[in-house]
Amino acid sequence: IIEGMKKGQCINMTYQSYWRDESNTFIVEPYCVKLFKQRWYVAARSPYYNKVMIYSLDRILHLELLNDERFKMPDSFNPTEYFEEYYGVIIDDELNAERVKLKVSASQANYLRSLPLHHSQQEIETTEEYSIFELKLRPTYDFQQEILKNGEDIEVLEPLWLRNKITDKIK
Repeated sequence: IIEGMKKGQCINMTYQSYWRDESNTFIVEPYCVKLFKQRWYVAARSPYYNKVMIYSLDRILHLELLNDERFKMPDSFNPTEYFEEYYGVIIDDELNAERVKLKVSASQANYLRSLPLHHSQQEIETTEEYSIFELKLRPTYDFQQEILKNGEDIEVLEPLWLRNKITDKIK
């Protein structure tokens, strides 16, 4: 994958999604790799969909560099900027980046201080019982899952739609 990125070579990839029974083989243009939650991903432009897609390396069954098929990385693609408004690797253009306020128990707040959920995270209030953290991101599915895994130690205060969505999932 990295060789394809360096040389601008397309990759023929056989991929087994968790959501499909059968694997698919297709061509992609590898733009960058990203490590998230101890798993490697490749962000690659799919000529079929004409957009950048994210593929988990552990679900790639086969890949080969295509010597005859080349691509030019767009000058406008910057991996840092591409993922800047996201928590992880789920990209959702339907969501806007917005301010998210989280009320975090005092015992869990130390974890968020030492390992922030997002680069925009700021602690805006601290008490003996809890802290309030503010982040600016697109609250995608993987971010919601991260909140849920913390159970009663994290409460969404804002935005209201996200608070309601997390509440519904808990019910």
